[in-house]
Amino acid sequence: MRNMFDIVVDAPPQMMRRMNDIHSHYFSIDTADLTTFNEWYEFNPLILGHTVFKGESLGYYCILPITSECAELFDQQAIKEEDLTSEHIVPREVMQHAKFAYIAAVAIMDMHDFTSRQCAAAMIAAIASHFTQDYDPQSLQRIYANPTTFDGNHMVHKLGLKPVVTLKKPLRGNDIYALDLDAETLAQFKHFSERYSRFIHQSPWK
Repeated sequence: MRNMFDIVVDAPPQMMRRMNDIHSHYFSIDTADLTTFNEWYEFNPLILGHTVFKGESLGYYCILPITSECAELFDQQAIKEEDLTSEHIVPREVMQHAKFAYIAAVAIMDMHDFTSRQCAAAMIAAIASHFTQDYDPQSLQRIYANPTTFDGNHMVHKLGLKPVVTLKKPLRGNDIYALDLDAETLAQFKHFSERYSRFIHQSPWK
């Protein structure tokens, strides 16, 4: 049986509370805490998207449009997710023209049941659409991520991101992944958006 999900951005308070529950389930020393997440959200509410099934948020993604200075720090592995503030984020009014983005979270409460696996497919379609329609493909140059779970690593690899440092990492470094945007990457995002759109009922881009 195929389930379908609504993709909701600029979510109402009850969905934000559900996001808090999911975030707490996965929280580690390598991820930003809820206070930081909420500060990002207040600065730019378009950074969060929820996959909603029967009125309940089963998962969410958080993607930050970041400044060139922040991207340079990621390239140097000189900054971690919990260090990011609104000064590193591009405001919603001009985020379409951002050159860089950071995937801060892709989280689903339980990846082991059938509905959640379909939720993951809907999430991939939503993220692909987010990058191709909320950003200007002619402006966006590079996407970063720092996955901290097995499923997070799997999804980041699915989207095509690879480690910034492939050999010995500096002692202060983190596991930063990156993807450079080109015609092939955009074609792959379009493929994901179309392939998994069958799991989406409503979205901001339809």
